[in-house]
Amino acid sequence: MDQTQAPVQSCPDCAAQMPAAVRFCPGCGRSMQIIARAQGKVGVLSENVAGALAYFTILPAILFLFLEPYRRNLFIRFQGLYALSVFLQLVVTRWIRPYPDFILQRDPHFRLQS
Repeated sequence: MDQTQAPVQSCPDCAAQMPAAVRFCPGCGRSMQIIARAQGKVGVLSENVAGALAYFTILPAILFLFLEPYRRNLFIRFQGLYALSVFLQLVVTRWIRPYPDFILQRDPHFRLQS
């Protein structure tokens, strides 16, 4: 009888042998599919430059969340969302307490009210 060998792969975590077409390891349940991640350049900019640009102003952070080549990249999307959250935290902090105490105490018209 002619038996053809199916391609075999092994799990990097538990070293269990399985056919190459399997999506999850039968031994430990680890996903066997390789997640394709953009490396290097995304669109015109490199990944690191685009991630850093998200922090300069709020405009690049918003653009990176909606422009097609950048919004698919997990690293750039994370940096854009993080930059937006930092911006919103600063806005809310300044709105709740607009002037620190040390500035108000130097004002000659400042009076502490009980």
